[in-house]
Amino acid sequence: MDSEVETKYTLEEYKRYNKSVMNVFHKERTKLQISFILICVSFALLIWMGEYKYAALWILFWVVLIGILWFRYNQNIKKAWETNTVLKDAVNRYHFMEEQIEIISAIGNSVLEYDKIYRLIETDTNFYIMIANNQGYIINKNYCTPPQQDWIQQRCTTGALRNACSGLQ
Repeated sequence: MDSEVETKYTLEEYKRYNKSVMNVFHKERTKLQISFILICVSFALLIWMGEYKYAALWILFWVVLIGILWFRYNQNIKKAWETNTVLKDAVNRYHFMEEQIEIISAIGNSVLEYDKIYRLIETDTNFYIMIANNQGYIINKNYCTPPQQDWIQQRCTTGALRNACSGLQ
């Protein structure tokens, strides 16, 4: 298949990218789940001991802390986006060929061979073709036809699997 897909990099796309990469590579979801369980257990323990005032303060403390952390996380993403003038509102065109992807952008062209793909992350809205655990290309599924989506899944996953398995020998 020889086809092209364009994706415009926006703040919303960048936020989705960051969230997906954090969930896959940095195990943030697992850390949050463990933290939530510990908070609930400690809250239940305070209630069981009859310390209602401390239980209320404990919940208030965690609500405020989580709010502050969420706000800081979003501010950091927005700051990174605002300072990155190269990606800001850039349009990348991906030309999928048999053995490689040609990436065409305002700052230059590059070629990515499928076997150099570190990992493919797929969400409901996007593909993230990762070339490292902290760097990748965003492809919005809204601009892909179903055959293009199948091609991306097949070719990029095969390259990422081959790359991952080569380190096991």
